Amino acid sequence: MLARKAKLEAYTESWTAAKKAAPGVRKAIKQVADAQGNKIGETIAAFKDKVDAFVAGMKTSPMYAYETGVDPGYTALDAFNAEVAKFESEMDRLRESTDVWEMSEALNPPKAVIQEVRTELANIKTLWDLVACVTSTLDNWKGTLWAEIDTGGMEEECKLFAKVIRTFDKSVRDHDVYKGLDQTLKNYLAALPAVGDLKSPSMRDRHWQQLMEITGKDIPLPFPEDFA
Repeated sequence: MLARKAKLEAYTESWTAAKKAAPGVRKAIKQVADAQGNKIGETIAAFKDKVDAFVAGMKTSPMYAYETGVDPGYTALDAFNAEVAKFESEMDRLRESTDVWEMSEALNPPKAVIQEVRTELANIKTLWDLVACVTSTLDNWKGTLWAEIDTGGMEEECKLFAKVIRTFDKSVRDHDVYKGLDQTLKNYLAALPAVGDLKSPSMRDRHWQQLMEITGKDIPLPFPEDFA
């Protein structure tokens, strides 16, 4: 009985001491938490600055220029995708710390920027895919024999490409690669009816002669079989 009483008194004393020490412990924990929170905040701010600098540099990339060409355009895209993957890995490591210290929302600003970049790169990739398709089609047409040229079919295909390009998000339409592709298709759509007129049976040698004088180009008459 006495032993139990002594043990109870010891527990009571320990509990009383713990309550007295609690404010000091909470203060010490808060100081550590605040210090760690400041450190994490500074790290995230530096990370955000790095992401912003990356985005600023991305705006001058050749992947936005139509004259870059398909293969170099894809190469530039791959390089930026690799860099974004590094940022995403770094953000995952930062998230481990923010979760522990209940600061997950602090990562929202850089996370939002990285997500926007991912969307941007996906849109540019889709645009270059269309450029690749159009370029391949037009290159194939250049080798078409004169007698086999189907201006009606070509015009319909160009109209289809033009319809597809109109489906792109408005944010993509300001990029040079979009404007270059759009202008290329417009040029072909404007030229194909003229090509159709040139294939008309009403064209005579004198008409071709006049055309050569206007363009300054030699045109073999009559056309050889392999004329393209």
